[in-house]
Amino acid sequence: MKQLILAVTIFFTFMTFSFSQTNAETQNEQEAIKRLIQTCYIEGMANNGDFEKMNIIFHPDFIMTGLSKEKKMWKWNYTRLQDYYETEKSKGNIPLTEDNKITAKYITIDVIGYLALVKLEIYHGTELAYIDYLNLFKFEDGWKIISKTFYNVPE
Repeated sequence: MKQLILAVTIFFTFMTFSFSQTNAETQNEQEAIKRLIQTCYIEGMANNGDFEKMNIIFHPDFIMTGLSKEKKMWKWNYTRLQDYYETEKSKGNIPLTEDNKITAKYITIDVIGYLALVKLEIYHGTELAYIDYLNLFKFEDGWKIISKTFYNVPE
């Protein structure tokens, strides 16, 4: 009986330790993803059109999918996204001014192994403009956004 109690105690101690290790690792990954998104996606891409920072966070095979007002699905690859920001910069629309900057509220950062799903509320100035869903994979060189879908919040 003593051996059974000892075995059960050791088992639960091991399981608690394993869970806390996994939980701590997940929290570390969530914080790393949040810093990366804030630095490269929000500040780098959205507010400044910084291609160096975009190259850090986006995988070359990135795809963004959306719906037009007519509810027709469209897709942009990473090259098309870069072209868009290049055009906006050439028009003088980027970098954004202080009162017009993009900010994000992090709703969910769900991490399991090499996969993460991030849900963001995107604000343009003080107005909620989009809900973004970002899918990331963790590669040897870090987390990369592989796909994005989003919802245009009606005005």
